[in-house]
Amino acid sequence: MKIYVTLNDMKWAVMYLANNYSGQPILTLWLVDSSDIDDSNYSSYCFNDYGASNLGTYPAVMYSTSQVRAICLNNGGLYGTTTSTSDTAKQVANHPFARLTMPNGIYDGVEVKGSLYNYIEVPKQMDWQKNEAVLSIGDPDNSNYENDAWSNTISRS
Repeated sequence: MKIYVTLNDMKWAVMYLANNYSGQPILTLWLVDSSDIDDSNYSSYCFNDYGASNLGTYPAVMYSTSQVRAICLNNGGLYGTTTSTSDTAKQVANHPFARLTMPNGIYDGVEVKGSLYNYIEVPKQMDWQKNEAVLSIGDPDNSNYENDAWSNTISRS
């Protein structure tokens, strides 16, 4: 059975239902089609433009310091520009994901209204995110990279 929801005028597939640490049910969603994003200035792909290294302060393979998180998804904050340097992205109120990543308000003269920000949960509040690791999904090279898990228990083989 396939279940879909529409949020922010975009179609999302329901992937997983689990309770957060407060006992509230949380749906994990996946954007069905990035062409649903209505913004000619938005790039439907974004990636770190330096080598796929798992070493350094800002590993290219780590979501938390990626351009995907900071820029493409409009979370703002620090992102890696090399494995040892970074830059800072600012959240943008006219970004297609602003209603999902920013509270209602006026930012640089642009209003965000109808925000769903208070209904979005962070991975740190979800137990299933705790031990996310490449090894657990069967990396053929038997290696492990810095990951998006919120715990500090990254095992090395």
